[in-house]
Amino acid sequence: MTDTAVAVRSAEPRAITVITEELEKRESDLLAVLPPGMDAQRFMRVSLLAISKNPDLLKCSPGSVIRSIIEAAEIGLEPTGSLNRAWLIPFKDKDKPKPEAQLMIGYQGYADLMRDSGKVKRVTAEVVYEGDHFKVVKGSDEPHIEHEPKYLTEDPTKIEYVYAVAFFGDGEQQFEVMTRQQVEGIRAKSRSRNGPTWTQSWPQMARKTAIRRLANYVPLTARAVEAIARDDEREYGQPTATIAESRTAQVRDRLLNRGKEPEPALETTETPVEGEVTEAPVPEASAAGQGKTADVGAVCKVVSPFGEGSFCDQPLGHEGVHRSGEDETWPRS
Repeated sequence: MTDTAVAVRSAEPRAITVITEELEKRESDLLAVLPPGMDAQRFMRVSLLAISKNPDLLKCSPGSVIRSIIEAAEIGLEPTGSLNRAWLIPFKDKDKPKPEAQLMIGYQGYADLMRDSGKVKRVTAEVVYEGDHFKVVKGSDEPHIEHEPKYLTEDPTKIEYVYAVAFFGDGEQQFEVMTRQQVEGIRAKSRSRNGPTWTQSWPQMARKTAIRRLANYVPLTARAVEAIARDDEREYGQPTATIAESRTAQVRDRLLNRGKEPEPALETTETPVEGEVTEAPVPEASAAGQGKTADVGAVCKVVSPFGEGSFCDQPLGHEGVHRSGEDETWPRS
């Protein structure tokens, strides 16, 4: 695949050659993990071009660059830095001879991941400068944000608040507001707190911080949950505790929506009478369980490993297995 080759003027021309050759060998892997609709050759081409323009990335171990590119492919974000979606950042580890390249997701990348569920229609994030009209109304009666920019300054040091809003397909909204002090508290925990992402792009990182917190309260796909967990681990050294909350929200969302989907018809030899309790045989789990029946209106109620209040709502005797640990597919029917 010669069209992925990138000509660069670099002190380490061999690095981009090695990375290019290794990526070409893994084209089938990229095809396997890229989301439908994304072109593998284009993905490789723009990724290599972005790397070739960053001399610091060319000093990183080629293996770490390859891993980061494949990880970007898995979550469907081109690591080019364009539109604040995702980019590669070199990190120096004192225990390793070369810096390691790591993928960092931007605030627009987070917005893309949140939309993957199909339930989030749009995500926005804005900063509020000193002098802007800004009002937050909370409570049970139509919580909302009022923000009227005055455009008096663009000085990042004059930013007072940042907020993110998720708009759902049914017209509902969910928002998160953070003060500058709260954002700085999160920054203080970041491995890159003194790096260029924060020192040169504070407004963008503040937006990402607000969207990241908002992600705890919206439905997420398994891919999005995994991507956010990895990003947290890179940024803060370990996945944040709120990832478990996101997993619980996923399970709860599936449970709440399961009843809205048509249930498969039960096989029966008689036509049920309206209002009559229908019984279904319980699958044989033990000798003592043979021949038992269960009211299909009853539910299993096995507790979810992802948090209190989540439980299996399948009818008693449903076939399948319950998984545990970090498997977000629970419950499985």
